Amino acid sequence: MAHRFRELTIWQRAMQFIGDIYRFSQVFPPTEQYGLTSQLRRAATSIALNIAEGSGCSSSQEFAQFLSYSLRSTYETMTALEIARMLQYGEKGRVNALLAEADQLDKVSQWEIQFYGLSCSAPSGRSTIDPNCKVPLNHVLTFIP
Repeated sequence: MAHRFRELTIWQRAMQFIGDIYRFSQVFPPTEQYGLTSQLRRAATSIALNIAEGSGCSSSQEFAQFLSYSLRSTYETMTALEIARMLQYGEKGRVNALLAEADQLDKVSQWEIQFYGLSCSAPSGRSTIDPNCKVPLNHVLTFIP
């Protein structure tokens, strides 16, 4: 049940976000090349990579797991952006815009994980995924609030 990840709006949006992050981090000091610059870029790149990797999974539950990895990378990216703001790297308005876009990726990812995860979770509401759940994967992935 592979998805065509290039057709997923969240993947497309994550790819645009990567470009924005790379352009933003070009102004970081050279001393950050192997520090914050590298970490920020790797975290942002991981968002789209996990969505793409998960799209090849054979079940909704596996795909939801990769969406959760992508979400974690979004949080890592947000934290790196907060560090950049604290160190006054880049324009404050640009950091705010990137954080706003990361917030949107966060919301969409959480919505999708909830759809695939909680609708297939144990009765207690835990995030444990029921391996017998059969949720169709064909309608939510283009949702952007």
